[in-house]
Amino acid sequence: MRLRELPARKPAACAVLLRVSSNGGAAGSAEAIIEAVKLCREELGLPIVSLVLETALSAGLLIALAADRVVVTPSATLGGAGAIVRLLSPSALLSKIGLRYTAYASNALKDMFSHCSDLAPEAEQALHELVQKNGRQFMATILQCRPGLSPEGLERVATGQVLNGSEAAVLGLADVVGGFYSAVAECGRLAGHGAPLLRFVDHAAVAPSVPLASFHGLLRMGKRWLSP
Repeated sequence: MRLRELPARKPAACAVLLRVSSNGGAAGSAEAIIEAVKLCREELGLPIVSLVLETALSAGLLIALAADRVVVTPSATLGGAGAIVRLLSPSALLSKIGLRYTAYASNALKDMFSHCSDLAPEAEQALHELVQKNGRQFMATILQCRPGLSPEGLERVATGQVLNGSEAAVLGLADVVGGFYSAVAECGRLAGHGAPLLRFVDHAAVAPSVPLASFHGLLRMGKRWLSP
């Protein structure tokens, strides 16, 4: 909702800098964030630059790659592509302490995500197929975002390897090796404003009578690049 408000702000926003710092998580959550990134690009007409200072792994990698440009620090870690489901096999432990788990399900696959029972053969097969299907979808998303990814980069990403920022840039997984100021410069370049001027607002210098909401955006990248 805040992204939709950007064009109405004064000065109007002309680019979005998205900092990604994630060790991964649910693919569905990443897909929801990617939808917001696409909204900025398609509906609001704003270029997106992602900045990875530390990590963009697994689902976090997908979010970073959804931007128009990816800026990474030399020692940032990117990769860990693929899908995974982790389940425990507790039957041996439960039997030692005298417990037995029983589930009455309407079909053989209903209980396959339980952490209290071992997987039946048909459940193992179904889970394996699901993980492989999500893994292929993961790679398809990467290729859609990075059509220029080198063959070596594609192979290394497909096997789940982790790269540092410098390697990622060489292989086509990132565009610029740098930090915050490099990312801001990319925002300025994509927005057609050249080198930006930044103004930071110090919370300590804000008078108590001024609503803090007025300083919610500590960094504004407006049409003139310098907030009044």
